[in-house]
Amino acid sequence: MSTPSASCSQVMSATAADQVTLTLQSVLTSKGTGTAATLTGRPAAGKTGTTDKMDNAWFIGYTPQLATAIWTGHSDGYYAMNGQYIGGRYYATMYGADLPAPMFKTYMDAALAGEPVESFNQVSLGAGAPTTSNSDDDAQAQQNSTAAQDDDSDDED
Repeated sequence: MSTPSASCSQVMSATAADQVTLTLQSVLTSKGTGTAATLTGRPAAGKTGTTDKMDNAWFIGYTPQLATAIWTGHSDGYYAMNGQYIGGRYYATMYGADLPAPMFKTYMDAALAGEPVESFNQVSLGAGAPTTSNSDDDAQAQQNSTAAQDDDSDDED
């Protein structure tokens, strides 16, 4: 999938970004709030969101190839969306899981139809090293570990 060029700079390590992705993939599991966003036959990660008064709800999600944000709300002000019909369906509540997550799934399944399935990088959330990593991340981790050991040895004096 081609993407336009941009003038961007990296602000976090690739490993940290991969760890965030691993965490956000759990939102789409059976215990997460975004199960309705689970894509057909491909990995995805994302997060549901809702304001306290249910006047805005969203699902922000991505695959290795495409990121999409779905927002529901009123463009002319803040009005609760729960307890009303939207698109012919009654919504007793309006959380990110109620309308935005299924909209995300519908859009992403269609947008990625015919595209190859790509996987996210596999990493560890624990104290161990990532199962796959970038050599720059390994060097940064080693540097951070050495600095932390130096800081610890100062505390013992």
